[in-house]
This record gives sequence, C-alpha cells and structure tokens, in this order.
Amino acid sequence: MAVLAQPRPPVHFLVVLLILLGGCATSERSGSSGGTSSILSFEMIDEVSGSYTNAYDVVTRLRPQWFGSRGTQSLQEGGPSMPLVYVDGIQVGQIHRLREIDSTLLHEIRYLGASQATTRFGTGHFGGAILVETRRGG
Repeated sequence: MAVLAQPRPPVHFLVVLLILLGGCATSERSGSSGGTSSILSFEMIDEVSGSYTNAYDVVTRLRPQWFGSRGTQSLQEGGPSMPLVYVDGIQVGQIHRLREIDSTLLHEIRYLGASQATTRFGTGHFGGAILVETRRGG
C-alpha cells in the first residue's frame, strides 16, 4: 500500500498570502518620543512649543516623516502627493498652512495615511492627512 503525499499549495500562493497579511498589519509604531508615530499628544507638543512658534515647526521637529512625499498623485496630475491639513475638522489646504497655526494653540496633531484619510474624508488624499486639534476647537 503506497502512501500518497499531501498536496502542497504553490509557492506563489504562500508569497501572496504573506504580502497580504503584512499589508494588513497596523502602521502605528512607537516613535522615538513615546506614544505612536501617528500622534503628537498635548504633552509632546507642550515640551517643544516654547522653542517652536508654529505647527509646521513642531511637526518638522517631532515627526518629519509626515512631510515625505508619497509618490505622484496620478499620471495626469504628476505632482508629489503631500498630506492635506485639517484644523478642528475643517480642511484648510496643503501642509504650508501649518505655519499659520500658533504652537501654543495646539492640543493634538495626528497623521492619517492615504487609505485612512480617504475612508474618513473621501477621495483626493493620496498623501494622507494631518489633523490638527486646537485647544479652542477641542
């Protein structure tokens, strides 16, 4: 009586499965300043707000990777994909608008990746979104 070997899944199936599982993993990792890399808490902002006068400078100091380009928006657009900025839930524009927000007014700053931002706000968030919560908008 011959023993038949169990069929094994093709190698390419296993590779695709591993890629899909890796893509589903959470992207929030611990940052060098504690907490998650997608959130700047009030405490973290407060520590540096005396040295930096606006939200742009705070983010540049604590999370410069948020400003990195995420490639091009589309073949027609051709420009780099940068995050859109929301202040207290209202879209205010591109990242340069962070320079207009006084660092003493900041409560929390959060980065959403492209898929999270698209789910929350709709299409057009190829570079994600930076959400600013001020003390007065809280």
